Amino acid sequence: MKNVDINEIQEWIGRRESVDDTVTAAACARMAATLDREFDIVSGGAALPPLWHWIFCTAAIPTSMIGLDGHPRKGSFLPPVSLPRRMWAGSRIKYSTPVQVGDVLRRDSEILSIKEKSDGDMVFVTVRHSYHAAGSLRLSEQQDIVYCQPPRPTAAEPGSFSVPADAQWSHQVQPDNVRLFRYSALTFNAHRIHYDRDYTTNEEGYPALIVHGPLMATMLMQSLLDEHPVFQTAELSVRARKPLFDTEAFTLNGRLDADIATLWVADNEGDSCLQVIADAS
Repeated sequence: MKNVDINEIQEWIGRRESVDDTVTAAACARMAATLDREFDIVSGGAALPPLWHWIFCTAAIPTSMIGLDGHPRKGSFLPPVSLPRRMWAGSRIKYSTPVQVGDVLRRDSEILSIKEKSDGDMVFVTVRHSYHAAGSLRLSEQQDIVYCQPPRPTAAEPGSFSVPADAQWSHQVQPDNVRLFRYSALTFNAHRIHYDRDYTTNEEGYPALIVHGPLMATMLMQSLLDEHPVFQTAELSVRARKPLFDTEAFTLNGRLDADIATLWVADNEGDSCLQVIADAS
């Protein structure tokens, strides 16, 4: 049975919105604390580490416009896809010049495409975000959002990828709900699967809280810089595949071959949940 009339939501293609923000030292300090890292924020001009831009230019959606799952209600900027689940599926990012502490940042967003798959059981919405400061493009990002039917809680999410057989480094991490709550607050992300355990288990059917995909990607990039501090990311891609829960330890894995870093998160069963490919060339 077809679940979505794709023609009804095509008019959302080309829809735009803009959000302004200031890259403050205080927000960076909170991000560093969430990651258990140190960050030099004494003077303006310090460059943000890769993927820290996600804590800035988040849309301030009024509480009255938030849905049951904590997401903004459908039909404002994003299209009113009737499928019940909405998740971030990945991003492709190109860096021009670094985002710096003190920048007055503007994010211009545009819906590029809306495509259905699996006879309407999944709809992918691709959004382009362009970040500008001082009249210049700092980075551009194409972000994929997937709408779908509720999967079985143990099933892999849409998408697949292969990872190298051997990692050059691997670090174990034990997630906890405090870190998840702090990252939700930093990104102004009210999606309840990251902090409301009763909702996540009783309404969504998952066994525990879900670790944010963007948080996993950010931690992977930090692990790369721990191993190779001079690595300068020119572009990167992130793909999420399988949910990761806060009740299980996971590993941050990676290897660097020439200018290409391949990074991935593996759960306690060894399954790859998320992958980052970073290119310095």
